[in-house]
Amino acid sequence: MPEITTSSWFPVLTLLLGYATKSLTDWLEHRRNTRREREAREAVRRDQRFERRTSFQRQTLLDLQEASMQLARSVGAIHHQDKMAYRSTGKWSKQLLGDELNEGNRLAQARTGLLGARVRDDTIRELIDKLKTYSAEVIYSPTPEDSERAERSMTVVFDELNQRIGEVLRKLDDAEQMDFS
Repeated sequence: MPEITTSSWFPVLTLLLGYATKSLTDWLEHRRNTRREREAREAVRRDQRFERRTSFQRQTLLDLQEASMQLARSVGAIHHQDKMAYRSTGKWSKQLLGDELNEGNRLAQARTGLLGARVRDDTIRELIDKLKTYSAEVIYSPTPEDSERAERSMTVVFDELNQRIGEVLRKLDDAEQMDFS
């Protein structure tokens, strides 16, 4: 029987040890790469969700500005029609609205409410509620004085709403700029 010496088994042992170490190192490297890739994919998904939310919010705010302007314009036209009738008759009574004006106001009210519900900013939602309340008061006020007062209040709220929407839009733009810097 041949005698086993250190010189005969040591190279085999170091070869096996080297193979095991390399396998372990490769496995750890693979795990690390897999984790990095997963984290990178998650970051991309987060960025995409943020971008979609930001785009949706921006478009909603722009559409809300347009809808609130249509609401204010339709209420102004209805109020003007009522004032002209009051001047000619001396009696404050609501005039029968034309189909186009009536439908325009109804759509503006609905669209403003719909878009306002989508906005993330609490202040904007509160201002939308006030705008809708004052617009209804302008149309349904029992006296010309009440209607005038409601119209002035509606105008103030409309201006505040547009200012706030502008602020939020600028913040969205600033946040997006910081993400790409």
